[in-house]
Amino acid sequence: GELEAFFTSALDLLCIADLDGHFRRLNAEWEKTLGYRLAELEGKRFLDFVHPDDLAETVAAVSNLKEGAEILNFTNRYRCRDGSYRWIEWRSFPVGDFIYAAARDITERKRAEDEREKLQEQLQQSQKMEAIGRLAGGVAHDFNNMLGVILGHTNIALERMDPAHP
Repeated sequence: GELEAFFTSALDLLCIADLDGHFRRLNAEWEKTLGYRLAELEGKRFLDFVHPDDLAETVAAVSNLKEGAEILNFTNRYRCRDGSYRWIEWRSFPVGDFIYAAARDITERKRAEDEREKLQEQLQQSQKMEAIGRLAGGVAHDFNNMLGVILGHTNIALERMDPAHP
């Protein structure tokens, strides 16, 4: 019926999992996003696909779900069939022995944010270098002025010295 049509055609990653951590039902967007056939995912432990660095946080999130809490905007990385990882942002809630979730692939957004941060750091670095350059230029200018005074006094002293004096 309508619910089936919605589930199978939704643009979000829809997921029903059990509290033991197994995918029970997924929609076709999972195939497009991770590259696995649904049959390769359904029934499998979803933690097996989570990036090792995100495992502890994911286990903690599942624990919160088991206690009845909703999980909003939780992000972790899932392994694709080709070995790469995609950033997934989750909105999940528990009902009985199941977890219902709608998720999104935010990999491109994450890349753009990382790129923006990198450019921001580069800008700050170049501003620091510019400030150091101005400071060094000022110091060199002041040093040059002092050197000019010292050389001037040295020339006067040399002119006043008796040439016969060693």
